[in-house]
Amino acid sequence: MHDRAPSASTFDLAEVDRLLTTTRAVRKQLDLERPVPPSVIEECLQLAVQAPNATNAQSWRWLVVSDPGLRRKVGDVYGEVLRPISLQLREQRRAAGDADGLRHSDSVLYLVDHLGDVPVLVIPCLAAQIGPETGLADLTGMFGSIYPAVWSFQLALRSRGLGSAFTTAHLLRAAEVARILGIPDGYVQTCLIPVAYTKRQDFSPAPRRPVAEVTVWDRWESNNAAPGGRAAAPGARGAARLPASGSGRARRYAGSTSTRRGSTPPRVPVSTC
Repeated sequence: MHDRAPSASTFDLAEVDRLLTTTRAVRKQLDLERPVPPSVIEECLQLAVQAPNATNAQSWRWLVVSDPGLRRKVGDVYGEVLRPISLQLREQRRAAGDADGLRHSDSVLYLVDHLGDVPVLVIPCLAAQIGPETGLADLTGMFGSIYPAVWSFQLALRSRGLGSAFTTAHLLRAAEVARILGIPDGYVQTCLIPVAYTKRQDFSPAPRRPVAEVTVWDRWESNNAAPGGRAAAPGARGAARLPASGSGRARRYAGSTSTRRGSTPPRVPVSTC
């Protein structure tokens, strides 16, 4: 961690930073046997809904699924969507010798096999309509009005000894999940968050590219340093170039998606896991 800038904050910044840097996507470490009390979910949601949202409309609805039969049905849909994609990607990673990618694939496939066993599934929804005419500004306004709350929810869970993961694969069959759970027309599912206590608490920060490599100041094509700070990495112009696609750094920083030359990676929705 770099030396801290002077701060007038009244927060314990070390603890805040630890929460922000160790809230990971948790799959294999979810405790499938320990029940999650409804009061804990409600407490975390009470914190989540303090997040900013457009015009303070609060058009979110949080569908909390704890019924075992419904969880299994949602888990079946999730598995039917994601299992073939994940198996194909795992074989490509195996052929490429991508050890980091294989670990990620194994983690995703574990959740594929066990989503229906996770004690609580939370599906944040928005009162909204999305159609062919919905533009970028409208979409960003919509999802920007709930994803900050989703992340706050995940942070609140982590601070209380629970884990979660941001997943979207079920959205490829959102209508079917809506029928299973009785979600009415006029509501858009935005993601699915499996929630459980974790088997351990000692999560660590993930490998990330240095901020100086991914940050530009004032103009995109510039190589400017932060005001009063150090210059960007040598050779960088604005946003730094990604590492070579076959390098270990590329696999760590770009989600471990390397494939054999000439192969076509499977179409996987962004953030799907």
